[in-house]
Amino acid sequence: MLEKIIEQILKLTEQRDSPSLDLIFLKTVNQLFLPASVNLYDLLDEKGTDEFNGKTLSNTRFRNVAENDHDGLPLSDRGDFCECIIQKSPVCRKDDSRGVEIIIYPVTGEEDVTSLLVLEKEVDRNLDLEKFEYLFRAYSSHRRFLKSFDCDPLTGLLNRRAFERHSYDLARSDKKRKRRSCEENKGTCFAIIDIDHFKSINDTYGHLFGDDILILISRIISEAFRHYDLSFRYGGEEFCIILYQLDEKAAIKLMERFRKKVESYKFPQVGTMTVTVGVTTVLKDDQPSNIIDRADKALYYGKEHGRNMVRSFEELFREGLISDEHATGGWQVF
Repeated sequence: MLEKIIEQILKLTEQRDSPSLDLIFLKTVNQLFLPASVNLYDLLDEKGTDEFNGKTLSNTRFRNVAENDHDGLPLSDRGDFCECIIQKSPVCRKDDSRGVEIIIYPVTGEEDVTSLLVLEKEVDRNLDLEKFEYLFRAYSSHRRFLKSFDCDPLTGLLNRRAFERHSYDLARSDKKRKRRSCEENKGTCFAIIDIDHFKSINDTYGHLFGDDILILISRIISEAFRHYDLSFRYGGEEFCIILYQLDEKAAIKLMERFRKKVESYKFPQVGTMTVTVGVTTVLKDDQPSNIIDRADKALYYGKEHGRNMVRSFEELFREGLISDEHATGGWQVF
């Protein structure tokens, strides 16, 4: 058994993104230890971000990483989960009605609990918890490393490396998300945000002050979007957002609300700042380069026509204000 565990640890450490690591770990636990069930739940804080901040449990939700569950469930429904988070140590309880013992393990980030692993085993069946916890510690350590590797150190948002991976996954689109989008008649949209006149801020006040502006903008981004949307610092003063389960009209409305939040915020020394946003709808069998190109063209149209606005590529295309060699066919949203 120990030899198999070491072999699986080597496979775990070969993973280069946390979603793949999570799924392989769950599969490994099922194969080696044959539990009644094993599930991993991510915590979502009250601002709708995936990284739970550990400060309050009142509005926290949890979602199963193996399911297409955007909204999650209220953490307040699970007292055992709350106990595990507060203690930052495993919590055990029995469910006599089902004849199982439930063990909840905290999965920590740099400081706080970010996820919960829930292992269920039959009461009358022995499970080598010592060996399981050996595997679990190796998994948790590598998961922390991958999470930090995907994080922009200045803003705390996902970084360019994470964006490249997610944009590839977005273009492929897993079948489950594709089916759900068709059933609900909604799609996926992509937006690029650019801070207006940011170079002049750096030139006038210095790069350290410019960094403070980037941090403040990133906080507005974290608060403005839903917990299942993905926010990235693309580079410099540019940010990207992947908006799930939204059609073009709803995406423009959401980005417009974000734009107004930035415009109304009182930034230190400079007062008012603005952003320009380019939006596009992700098409069936789309390519990442095409998605970025369309959003980028909408962004630069906005910057060339007054800034401080949200422009959609599809809207500009329909109005004959913009053209693209990839826009010849009908818009087929998945």
